Amino acid sequence: MKRREFLKNLTLGIIGLGVAPEVLARNAADPAASSQKYIDDHIRDYLYKMKHFNETNNDDIRVHESDYRTFESVVKRLRRLERTAGHGNFQILSFDGGLSIARKYSEVGEFTKAEIGLIEMIFYSEASRYGFFGQKPLDKLTDRIRQRSVMKIPYTGNYLFNGHALETYEKIKKEVGEPVVLTSGVRGVMKQFLLFLNKAYKYQGNLSLASRSLA
Repeated sequence: MKRREFLKNLTLGIIGLGVAPEVLARNAADPAASSQKYIDDHIRDYLYKMKHFNETNNDDIRVHESDYRTFESVVKRLRRLERTAGHGNFQILSFDGGLSIARKYSEVGEFTKAEIGLIEMIFYSEASRYGFFGQKPLDKLTDRIRQRSVMKIPYTGNYLFNGHALETYEKIKKEVGEPVVLTSGVRGVMKQFLLFLNKAYKYQGNLSLASRSLA
């Protein structure tokens, strides 16, 4: 894998948020006005993209051609990993836990160095580059969700954190009744990666389009 080429492609259109150097130089005489106009334009551009989330854009971040086969193999291995681990277990499966299962079961197959490298680069890149904002639920790739901190909701395959999240769910269920169905919950690193990369694979490696679609 060409790490330098991948990162170069990843940051294309990000440095300066796509503003050409000559534009920056031309506006340097009035930095306050330039800054405000730039912020307004950036917000307008962001809102347009979110409204038309299923459209491609010239500045979308895509998996580089040289990394596409590795990207594809990661997606397919994660799918096999979910089938082997089971849907419920996969929801909060840690990165190290996933690697361990992959090594043990030939139907999954061990993650290659190139695949792990690609996962690491995507995880540690600034999430806002893809269109994700807010705090990451897990700061490190190897962070794991402790079993005792969550509760598995019966018949849903999903988990909620003990405390406020679980209490809120129970309150809503009590007020609304049995029709309430929990369709999402706490997700570990492997589940997050499968959701994101699966969507990107659907869009031929367009990471930005995948993030807008999931937002």
